[in-house]
Amino acid sequence: MSKFHFAFLLMIVAVATCCKTGWLTNGNSCYFFSHDTENWIGALQLCRELGGKLVEIETEAENTFIKSQESQFVKDRFWIALSDVEIENTWIWMNSKVPLSTTGFSDWFPGQPDNNKLDQNCASFHLNKTSGNTVWHWDDVPCMGRNHYICEALDSPGNIVG
Repeated sequence: MSKFHFAFLLMIVAVATCCKTGWLTNGNSCYFFSHDTENWIGALQLCRELGGKLVEIETEAENTFIKSQESQFVKDRFWIALSDVEIENTWIWMNSKVPLSTTGFSDWFPGQPDNNKLDQNCASFHLNKTSGNTVWHWDDVPCMGRNHYICEALDSPGNIVG
């Protein structure tokens, strides 16, 4: 391959997808891990204001990516867009309105969701440190609690100049 062809291929690769500053890239999505806390509704709204949506974890690979990123943070709970607030025990991804039962993937802690005290209608990605290990799974918690949150947006094409 000539130097010209190689440079041309590099230019094509350079016109790539990119995420906004502060967002992390995985596949064709960008992820924002908040530094502030909100209740679940506030997290839904803030993600929209940031140009994304509260994350919907659709595959094991996406879940694994999020686990790998969260281990870098000291926070122990992040809101995700999963809720059974409309129909008890029917968990729905609230942006797409897709029932969790149809996606084929979930990552609940054993024994969850349990709707403890009949007040747990929103899902968080939660770190459990009780066994000496750091284990991330989903947990149902009260929607009015204040947690960090994860937003997701599609990559947008960007041109790299230089």
